[in-house]
Amino acid sequence: MTKRHLLTSIVGLLFLATACSSSDDKLDPNDYNALKDELSVDKTSIQLSGAGEPAVVLQIKSNCPWTLSQLNTEWVRLTEFNDYYYTSGSGNGNCTLYVSATPNPSFTESRTTTIRISSGTITHDIRVTQGPSEEILSLGQNSIEAGFKAKTYNVEIESNTDWTVASDVDWCSASKNGNYVRITVYDNNTYSARSASVTVQGNSRSATIVVTQVAPSVPVISSLSVSDITKTSAVATMSYRSPDLIPTAYGICYSSSAKSPTRDNAQTISSYSSYYERTVSFSMYNLAENTTYYLCPFVETSAGIIYGNVMQLTTKKTNSPNEDDNPTPSY
Repeated sequence: MTKRHLLTSIVGLLFLATACSSSDDKLDPNDYNALKDELSVDKTSIQLSGAGEPAVVLQIKSNCPWTLSQLNTEWVRLTEFNDYYYTSGSGNGNCTLYVSATPNPSFTESRTTTIRISSGTITHDIRVTQGPSEEILSLGQNSIEAGFKAKTYNVEIESNTDWTVASDVDWCSASKNGNYVRITVYDNNTYSARSASVTVQGNSRSATIVVTQVAPSVPVISSLSVSDITKTSAVATMSYRSPDLIPTAYGICYSSSAKSPTRDNAQTISSYSSYYERTVSFSMYNLAENTTYYLCPFVETSAGIIYGNVMQLTTKKTNSPNEDDNPTPSY
C-alpha cells in the first residue's frame, strides 16, 4: 500500500469514530420521555359520610417515588390493605389507596381537608369532604311494667353522643349508669295505677321510656256483725283480708248522727295489726239508751283507708216498773 492510500484510510476511520460518538451522546426523544417522572390520580375530590365509612378508592399512577400528607388535619385514614391505617406516608409506583375517616364529631356541620400527593415538582391536591355524623340514640326497651313494690331497672342505651336523662315524677328516679339508664321505681302507696315518662336527651334526638306501675290490691272487709247489745254497750265484729299490704290499723267508726261515719266525723275504736287477714271484735261502751247508731268498719294501710259497708244497731231502752215481771199488763 502506498503512503497516499494509508493516509486516506486513517482519515476515514477517524470520521466514523467521531460520528458514533456523536450519535451515542445525543438522546432519542422517546428515550427522554421514558425517563420523565409521571404522577397522576384518578380523583380530585372525595366525599365521605359522617361515619367515615365506607372507604373511597383512590388510584395513584406513577413511575417514580412519591409522598403523601394531609394539610392542617389528621382525621382522614389511608390504607393500601384496608386494615392498617396511617395519616401520611410514601410510595413508589402505582398504588391503590382506600380513603376513609374517623367519625365526624359534629352532627350539624361538615368538615373538609386536603390530601397532597407529590413527587419533585409534581403535586396533586385531593379535597376530602366529610358530612355531619348521624346521631345514634336507641334504647334496649321503651317500656317498663313495674309491680307496686320498689325496684330498680337498667335499660341499655346505644349512643354516639353525650346524653342526659330525667323523670317527670318524683316516685320514679332516673340516672346515668355507664351505657345504661338506671330507673328506680318506689313503693306505690296509693290504690291507683300510675305512669311516668323517663326522657333520654341526646344532641338533637331523644327517646322515652314509659314506666307503668300497678297498684296494690285493695283490702276487702268481708263482714260486720253486732252482738251483746245493751242499753249502753254493744260488740261489733269485723273480718278483713289485705292481699298485698299489712294493715297499719283497723277498727270501727260509729255515730248516732253521721249516717256515713268516718274517722273524721265519728267516734272510733281501733287496733294495730301485723296480719294480712283477721277477724276481730270491738266492744263499744257509753252508748245512749234506745238510740240508733251507724257503724262502719275500716282498714288502713300505707296506701290509705278503706271503709266497708255501713250497718245500724239500736241500743235497748229501760223497761217501765214491773214490766219484766208482768210482760203483758192488764187494764
